[in-house]
Amino acid sequence: MKAGDDEGARAAFVRAIQADPSDFEANFHLGRLLRLSGNNAEAAPYLERALRLRPDSLSARFQVGAVNFSLGHLDEAQKDLERVARESPDFQEVHVQLAALYYRLNRKQDGERERQIVLRLNQKARQQGPQPEP
Repeated sequence: MKAGDDEGARAAFVRAIQADPSDFEANFHLGRLLRLSGNNAEAAPYLERALRLRPDSLSARFQVGAVNFSLGHLDEAQKDLERVARESPDFQEVHVQLAALYYRLNRKQDGERERQIVLRLNQKARQQGPQPEP
């Protein structure tokens, strides 16, 4: 994955899951790769399994929330994304997702609030450097 070989990484994660379906890392990373390539429906079961394996993982919860948003499961997405935002308020991408979600739900005021948070975090990131995913 670090070498940019997404197909090779995907195949390795599939093999790891076949060997051990309870491998959190393999489920999480395969689901994340699938989500980032736009295969949200295919990513969902892997990310949901990862979250079941580690219910306290904010990274897994964020990915599940992002997938749910993409699939139109807005209530579930809102719960997951809001939880991540509460527990990791400086994680910029969760605020980007929440802003888009709120606008889609016609909650303009909440969307604007999240957009302002994103702008503030952008400015902070420029001053401090990149931020890691929770």
